[in-house]
Amino acid sequence: IMKAFVFLLASFFALTFVNAQKPEKKAYNELFLSVNMDCQSCESKIADQLKFEKGVRDLKCDFNSNTVYVKYKEGSNTDEKFIKRIEKMEYKVNAISKEEYDAKLKP
Repeated sequence: IMKAFVFLLASFFALTFVNAQKPEKKAYNELFLSVNMDCQSCESKIADQLKFEKGVRDLKCDFNSNTVYVKYKEGSNTDEKFIKRIEKMEYKVNAISKEEYDAKLKP
């Protein structure tokens, strides 16, 4: 009976300890880009290439405003790698601020 009591007590404390630990919030980086896209096909090509890059959680390409938005997990990739990936597809690309990005999306 004593062994069972000790086992139950140890289990209770172990479960309490595990539940008390809160998971760390995942940190994300946001990248706003201006890209010289000529057509809808360019938009699709860029989106198709970037969506499989490591850490990507959200991706928006917009041909009409010539913008690309990438949200990715911190530490899994870098802004420079995304920019180089787009340049490798022979597009001119520049990092822009969120404000510039928002202004380009307005009609």
